Amino acid sequence: MLLFFRVYFAFIAAEITNILTSLKLAQTQYQEKKQNYEAWMSNMGLPEDLRKRVREYHELRWRKTQGLDENQILNDLPRPLHEKIVEFILKDMIENADLFSSLDPGFIVSFIKKFKFQIISAGEYVFKKGDLADELYFILEGEAVVYDEDNKTISDTLTKNSMFGAKGVIELKPTTRVRSIQARTDLSLAVLHIDDLREIVEQYPAVHEEIKAKVENKTQDDISKSHSNFSFTRSEER
Repeated sequence: MLLFFRVYFAFIAAEITNILTSLKLAQTQYQEKKQNYEAWMSNMGLPEDLRKRVREYHELRWRKTQGLDENQILNDLPRPLHEKIVEFILKDMIENADLFSSLDPGFIVSFIKKFKFQIISAGEYVFKKGDLADELYFILEGEAVVYDEDNKTISDTLTKNSMFGAKGVIELKPTTRVRSIQARTDLSLAVLHIDDLREIVEQYPAVHEEIKAKVENKTQDDISKSHSNFSFTRSEER
């Protein structure tokens, strides 16, 4: 029995050592990246305000992912495993966002596996008025604000499971943004590009029409709700 415990604790100690070594390696790599970014920003002559924003973004990525590229990790996995993990990550969004209610389960699986994950630092813009509208977004964590057309007045607040940027993308007709959306807090987003949606709806034309109808049927009253699970801006329907 004593021998068993000795072997067991030796195993635990080895595992802890491996974990600490991995963390130390990741920390070392992060510091090296920081130095490389600092050198690059210096060579480019970037002003201090832009340098500060770059630093804040990379510090946020480090806190959220320890420097790992979530999208690359998922892309390296076998497709069934990739899909299961994305489904788990987006489970709350699927269950609570109005868009997915009553839709074909096969479409939902195809839809969510195309999402990429993105992090936005507090104060940064997800997009600005006039930008090309070729992606739609779901908020996984955090809050964002919607600016009215004057780019000064806050007209809405978006929270967890809110969808925005959808209008032109859902219709497969990319336009330009008519409002700006800014991160009030650090944001974790699921992002879908219009080209990926186009590929999906070719297989599910009836579901595509159903989604477009859901978008069109949203009223001004829905838009004004600050904590809606399925929100759009007034003209562009975000």
